[in-house]
Amino acid sequence: MIEIFGENEVDNVVITAHKLFSRDPGSKHWIHYPDVQGYLQEELAGAHRFLMDPAHRKLWEYCSEDLVNAIHSRNTEKVERIRERFADLGGAAHHRRDVT
Repeated sequence: MIEIFGENEVDNVVITAHKLFSRDPGSKHWIHYPDVQGYLQEELAGAHRFLMDPAHRKLWEYCSEDLVNAIHSRNTEKVERIRERFADLGGAAHHRRDVT
């Protein structure tokens, strides 16, 4: 997961999930797998909605054979460059949506 999403994004998901689950009394000593699975499914659905927005169509250009090859060959530098370009464009697209 770290190789694909990057350490910062994985940290962000883990920290956010931990904060969410720490408020639940049932998660005092451990967090149940179905709860984590449900949380990750909600995050994935939100990301998919963001990418399916017609205003964000350009972001799909980063889901390329080049990215797949970089991931499979564990070319972390190339994955990082692609991730940064995606984040730059994705952040701009997200900001435009928030402003309008």
